[in-house]
Amino acid sequence: MAKARVTAEAEVPPPLPLAVLAALRPVAHRGEAVAEADGVWCFDDSKATNPHAALVAVEAHERVSRLAGGQVKGASLDAQIAERLC
Repeated sequence: MAKARVTAEAEVPPPLPLAVLAALRPVAHRGEAVAEADGVWCFDDSKATNPHAALVAVEAHERVSRLAGGQVKGASLDAQIAERLC
């Protein structure tokens, strides 16, 4: 929706917005697909540097096999978020 709104506000005439939207790719380290093996994809979302961002990244996928990463660094990690991340 945000992508469509930006193109509409920029007054880009159709059908260009659809072609532009289809060609957009995530910025490096923000949900970037980095590898695939036997139908299992690996994504780099190292910019998700707090529990809430990590949760959004995890919930963007139907299944997550493994999530590895750094330290909480003083961020709030309530039980509900911790449960959904683990």
